Amino acid sequence: ANPEVRRILVGLARELQDLGIDEVQLDYVRYPVGAEVGRRGANAAGAEAASHAQNIRAFLDQLDQTLSIPVSVDVFGLTAFNRGDPTGIGQSIEDMAPYVEAITPMLYPANFDRDYFRQRPERRHYDIVASGVASLKRRVGDRVALRPFLQAFSFRVANFGVPFVADSIRAARDAGADGYLFWNNGVQYDTVFRALAGAAR
Repeated sequence: ANPEVRRILVGLARELQDLGIDEVQLDYVRYPVGAEVGRRGANAAGAEAASHAQNIRAFLDQLDQTLSIPVSVDVFGLTAFNRGDPTGIGQSIEDMAPYVEAITPMLYPANFDRDYFRQRPERRHYDIVASGVASLKRRVGDRVALRPFLQAFSFRVANFGVPFVADSIRAARDAGADGYLFWNNGVQYDTVFRALAGAAR
């Protein structure tokens, strides 16, 4: 919501474009929640929530008008299933889509409550990825690329391994994703590389 912060971020993005970067991806473009609020004194998600999605939309519009390179955004996985912005974090797909070229939902099974897709626990990761991509595809069509972030870590996942990663890739492809990314906070991608090598055979 702060015009000065917007000005700085747009300036940084323009500088990256001038250096030859071919895309700017905004990570976690949202309002803060929980402990993040107390430490930084920021406006919390849920406070004045009606304006949060509007503020993010205005920022993306400003960025879109400034840059000639593609802009993409990361969003929480639940955003793929929620219309509007029910949590107040500002992540409304319908508000963001007109100003970005790609959306990357973080479809990590670790971040979903156990009540999601409980009926087939051994296939839960496939269902979350496929359903999330399909849900977004119905809402944005082909006007925005969908590139989900897939889970490359074992936290809260009993069956993490090569088959888990391969199933996640298959789910993204089956649902019509335009690609995919992987995330591991320790930059450990051996399992992903093994899964990709197996798929290439």
